[in-house]
Amino acid sequence: MTLRTKPRAPSHRPLGPEHDAVGLAGEEAFAARYGYRVDHEYAQRGDGGADFATYAGSVDVKTYRKPGHLLVEKGKARADIYVLVRYVESEAPAVEVRATAILGWAYLAEVRAAPISDVGGYGVQSHALPVASLRGLPSLDDLFGAWCVGCGQRVIYPKETFKMAGARPADYAAVCDGCFAKGWQLV
Repeated sequence: MTLRTKPRAPSHRPLGPEHDAVGLAGEEAFAARYGYRVDHEYAQRGDGGADFATYAGSVDVKTYRKPGHLLVEKGKARADIYVLVRYVESEAPAVEVRATAILGWAYLAEVRAAPISDVGGYGVQSHALPVASLRGLPSLDDLFGAWCVGCGQRVIYPKETFKMAGARPADYAAVCDGCFAKGWQLV
């Protein structure tokens, strides 16, 4: 199985093996959980510092194999929200397994207020927020989860989503697994 990757932007600086695939796996985890689509388009100058445009603002997903900190390079903190994801690959060489876990998140102001250092020794000065200081997953679910049109419950990992006019959190409709199995659909 070959991992899909985004085309590399000219300013791209990979910091490890399969750098693009790791980042894409994190974006896919966020997209699957909250019903967004991953942008696979090549951009001459990168993605502008954000992976998703949402009703709550722009979101940049940071994905690492061994995340101890949410890292945002000094001078490049532009997204409204930053999400940290852990990437895990299979120990078995013949089996390609990618697993991800959303660890937490922070607003832009929190990132900009974080101390700057060279975490990891790559020579990159970054705002560094320890994982323990990030906002938790339940508050991210509250921010981005949708509401099921069948049962009215908060939905993560929706089968279908629909953004209604106004684009406020309560304006996102979805169909949960249970209602989808009963035949509910967004038309």
